[in-house]
Amino acid sequence: MKSSELHSKALAQSKKGDYARAIKHFDKLLELYPDNAEAYSDRGVARFHTKDLKGALSDMNMALDLEPKNPYRYASRAYIKESLGDTEGAIDDYKKALVLDPEDAVSHNNLGMLEEKLGYQNMAQKRFKLADKLAEKENDEGIGINALERDETIQNMLEELNIPVESEEEILGLRNQMLQIFKSKEDRKDFFRFLLSLFKRK
Repeated sequence: MKSSELHSKALAQSKKGDYARAIKHFDKLLELYPDNAEAYSDRGVARFHTKDLKGALSDMNMALDLEPKNPYRYASRAYIKESLGDTEGAIDDYKKALVLDPEDAVSHNNLGMLEEKLGYQNMAQKRFKLADKLAEKENDEGIGINALERDETIQNMLEELNIPVESEEEILGLRNQMLQIFKSKEDRKDFFRFLLSLFKRK
């Protein structure tokens, strides 16, 4: 059976909420295709939902070993680390995610929550404002090339938070990376729906 077919079966079970069966499909997929970073990441999410936090962390570590420049893996691992009580580790991972994707509203929001938890109120409020601005932009522009264009307000907010700001070429490179990670707009929308379901502000 092809990798894509096995992956589709596993994801179908995850969408139904049958995470135990999904994990079995992912296990078989990874036996046959041990270098499939996406499968490790998706199995990590399924393990997270079954409360196997250590297994989820192990899978996300493997996904990152295979794709060290994928910001979404860092954001997912950060959430798992926070669930395990490793707040500092979670903060570090959100920061890594934001170096790779400075306009990730979810990571800004969640990093803000952790900063607020540690008493960095001023920084957290700046982070929340930026997250809201980015989410507003995402809703207005949709998931496309235009969503990667940066307006001056966002640029200034990123600089205020000392987040590296890419050149136009680097932004274009991020666009190409995103197109490689997400085969379709619906793939990316599904991923963001998953992140928002886990990471929404409390």
